[in-house]
Amino acid sequence: MEALRLVPDLIDRGVALFCFDFSGSGLSEGEYVTLGVNESHDLECVIEHLQDTGKISNIALWGRR
Repeated sequence: MEALRLVPDLIDRGVALFCFDFSGSGLSEGEYVTLGVNESHDLECVIEHLQDTGKISNIALWGRR
């Protein structure tokens, strides 16, 4: 939900935005954060999904804790 405020500026620049919560964080299911064990797999799945669309040429990552 935090990224919604970024959408207008990014769209004006032709930038797509894909937002997600790691398992156990934010609005995602899960009871706890695994300090990188499962989170790295979550990110790998997201990047693979974006690449599989064939519509994404560059991926930049931004996060916060």
